[in-house]
Amino acid sequence: MTGQRTDPQRIKAARLIEAHPDWCITRLPDGSWHAVRRTPLAGALLGTYLETEVTADTADALDATLAADQLRTEFPDWEIIRTDRGHWWAVPNEAGRASKRARSSVDADTPDELRVALREAIRPTAPHHGRCTR
Repeated sequence: MTGQRTDPQRIKAARLIEAHPDWCITRLPDGSWHAVRRTPLAGALLGTYLETEVTADTADALDATLAADQLRTEFPDWEIIRTDRGHWWAVPNEAGRASKRARSSVDADTPDELRVALREAIRPTAPHHGRCTR
């Protein structure tokens, strides 16, 4: 296998496809990245889909956009924010504030860390009855 080079763009594409299996991801001739997801519409005619398209200049930007979409789907009561410095935040939206279980905000360095923090933030707590049992 000497002399064979690994194409970094192919590696990035493979990682994107693995991380976001419900998206069809391609690299366009101009070097930008494109993703399409077809979601069947519940209660609609067979073969009726909602098609979502995303385009980004870099693989990293596409990955961040798709990761944010994943988090928004998984945690619909939260607004997901990625800062221009790459830090991730979540704040409860109106439905989340109405549930009164959510903290005011959570933050993390990566989408996976934010997912863990959100699960912790919405985990129900056991009622405290003022007694300690051993």
